[in-house]
Amino acid sequence: MYKVRIDFLGLVTASLLLCASCISMSIPDLSLKSVEVVDQAKQPELAAMNMSRVEKPYRLLKVSFTSNVNLPRYLAENSYPIGNTAIFCDSSQDREMARASWSSVYHSGIKVGSFGTGPQIEGEGPYTYYSFFTLSRPANQHFVQGKALPAYDLSQKIVDLCFDLRGGAAPSPFGYKSNMVRIPAASIEAALRNSKQ
Repeated sequence: MYKVRIDFLGLVTASLLLCASCISMSIPDLSLKSVEVVDQAKQPELAAMNMSRVEKPYRLLKVSFTSNVNLPRYLAENSYPIGNTAIFCDSSQDREMARASWSSVYHSGIKVGSFGTGPQIEGEGPYTYYSFFTLSRPANQHFVQGKALPAYDLSQKIVDLCFDLRGGAAPSPFGYKSNMVRIPAASIEAALRNSKQ
């Protein structure tokens, strides 16, 4: 019995050491670059999406950010998927219920493919990427685990948004995540104001 316990503890210790080597270094340097309001129909990288049920022009926030990490290369080298999640920074809701983003990340009009699929980026950083965020969401339109995501309208009530990148089973034992980036309400307000000019 004693020997079995020693062997079990040794196995656990070895597993913890192995997992420590499997945890990917995070992406710590995302920085907000710009925020603008765009028309979904005029974004060629979104042309393949089915928006046939949208009854009025669908406006989005296009949020650009920079990093010294070459994402396609990083994803290819580590066999990672990629996605972003935006939340209301000061919301008490859990992460799944507060999400406000589309999950894809783009560079120069091309989607950054999970696992490094798709075109690679040449040259040295910093690199500019961008994602799209919904300006509003009607009540009872989207559900997560059977629960309706809360309605919101950033053109009526502007709040700070926060987002990060992550993939795999972040934060542990496998996967990665970036630092959290805050999009100030003032930047969203300015983008809305500029879109009306």
